[in-house]
Amino acid sequence: MWLRSFFLLLTDNFVWSILLVKSEKPEMAEHLLNQKDHYLTFLLFPEDTRKHFYTTNAVESINSGIERMRNDLGGYFASVRSLEVNLFIQFCNLHDLWSRKPIPAVRANIYELNQLFDLRYAGLDLN
Repeated sequence: MWLRSFFLLLTDNFVWSILLVKSEKPEMAEHLLNQKDHYLTFLLFPEDTRKHFYTTNAVESINSGIERMRNDLGGYFASVRSLEVNLFIQFCNLHDLWSRKPIPAVRANIYELNQLFDLRYAGLDLN
């Protein structure tokens, strides 16, 4: 029950913050209000896993790996194929790392996270 109260409080604060922005950037405020359910989706996740989803650490890890590869190749990728191969290597390395050393909070809640995923994407044609 307290989680629902927290969600409502956060939702109210989000809306209040948007209303403060509305005087300066009305189009942006309207867009954010229309998309608030998407921005607050992480609140549906188990509490101890949320911090791993609302941060950009995973994306930054990918970006820094690509940047290291680019620097190792002389500052640029010689061709699109070279970029594709290096991206594939980067993703394989990250997958291996994340498979060997999963985040304990995520691993402990994997069943619930899979259920949320299935609820969201069940019956959708992803092709």
